[in-house]
Amino acid sequence: MKIFAVFSFLLILLALVQTAFLPIPLGLIALVTWFLLRGTKYLVLFTIFFSLALAIVAVIPAWVVFAASCLSLYLFIGSKSFLPSRNLVHIILAVTSLVAWEVSIVGLTRLFNL
Repeated sequence: MKIFAVFSFLLILLALVQTAFLPIPLGLIALVTWFLLRGTKYLVLFTIFFSLALAIVAVIPAWVVFAASCLSLYLFIGSKSFLPSRNLVHIILAVTSLVAWEVSIVGLTRLFNL
């Protein structure tokens, strides 16, 4: 249970770093890393934590962040099941899911005029 608390704190910290210093979805990178190391255990809960933390700090609706995060994670997990399990493939999939996250955030905010 200690790893759960530490990872939750890490996601909140990464959401703060993303809005303050580095505009790269570091929390999504942490979620992808969690999936690669631990599987799907607590993945939805961590996605909700990241979405709420980023929504509070960045003043973006939480459902937009959650929808974009889910789409990116599903893209990563779905593509990983079809492609070979190599480190280079995981890196390419992670970068692709980061781009999909950014495009989803921009697309959803413009679609709903937020």
